[in-house]
Amino acid sequence: MKTRTKKILYSVPIVVLAVLCGCLIWMLPSAKDAGEDLPVMGEPQETESTPAETEPEETEPPETEEVIDLSSKGLLFESLGDGTCVVSGIGSCTDALVVLPEKSPAGDLVIGIGDYAFRNCSTLRGIELTAAIRSIGAYAFYGSAIEALRIPSETVRIGEYAFCGCYSLSAIDVSPENPNYADENGVLTSKSGEVILAYPAGRSDNFYSISAKVREIRTMAFYNCDAIKLIHYAGSTSAFRQILIGAGNEAIESAVITYSSAADLFTDGSAKEETPEVSEK
Repeated sequence: MKTRTKKILYSVPIVVLAVLCGCLIWMLPSAKDAGEDLPVMGEPQETESTPAETEPEETEPPETEEVIDLSSKGLLFESLGDGTCVVSGIGSCTDALVVLPEKSPAGDLVIGIGDYAFRNCSTLRGIELTAAIRSIGAYAFYGSAIEALRIPSETVRIGEYAFCGCYSLSAIDVSPENPNYADENGVLTSKSGEVILAYPAGRSDNFYSISAKVREIRTMAFYNCDAIKLIHYAGSTSAFRQILIGAGNEAIESAVITYSSAADLFTDGSAKEETPEVSEK
């Protein structure tokens, strides 16, 4: 009996072991098949990758400053036939301050103001000349209401009587770089100062001093400058009489003249008063 019980006890583990082995053998093929689908740990997988398509960035065009044309409109121009022109008249322009354009509507470079261009123009109070203006014609501003202007360095010719009869004109300013013209306290002169070209008729000064270096006073340089009552000449009487004084300068003829030279003083120290002779050109 004991022997039979021992046999049974020995056979149970064997049966269990056999069952386990059978299960293990049955599971191995499934595990193998499943393992083929799994990546091996630690080994990187090679994958094909395509570069991502990126859209080109849109770039905005560079900003450009808008050029605003402030020049006066309606002016008249006369072509010189070589790509240049001069202002020939006020035209339909009503600007009190006329700003000359660099080019005419036809595309010609504006290089001058023509003869009589602004003659008797009652609406004109001022004008801005471009650096390209080389000439101002005869009678260009005659009788106009212009009050002041600046002559640029490139203006090398000014016609006769250009500023005559401008009763509102108080000053003429000239660029220091101008080779032909200058101004002596607002009075237009030659570059050397030896010739007085135009005294602004709009000045209210009753006194004017003439430099000793003056050799000529142009015709009508002091036209209708009736405010002047006293003129002082920084030289002698004899030197003043050598000055060539053109016609139309009655303001000088009627003014009281004083001189700097000691030879022209009375014994009591007071200055002699003389009316100079007027010579015509």
